[in-house]
Amino acid sequence: MKDLKLESFKQSIKQRDFNNTLTVMEKLDFASTNSFSIMYDYMEKERQESIEGQLSIVKDYNSGKGDPSRAVARIERASKKRKDIFKKR
Repeated sequence: MKDLKLESFKQSIKQRDFNNTLTVMEKLDFASTNSFSIMYDYMEKERQESIEGQLSIVKDYNSGKGDPSRAVARIERASKKRKDIFKKR
């Protein structure tokens, strides 16, 4: 059963890669043979930057950097500390 799942997984990866290649080829169908390499490199760089941006967003989300409640909580804790200091005096 594991072998069947593994083979199915490998086949799905091959199919996905083939579809990605086909999509790139369709997008570059208009390019001349001289500019094909340049256009492909540009598209690949754009795809990599998109992936890096997505990973950055995921990391920020998981760390809570973009969480507005985190910033609000920090401000509230700071103002509570100031109030506590003034009450003690």
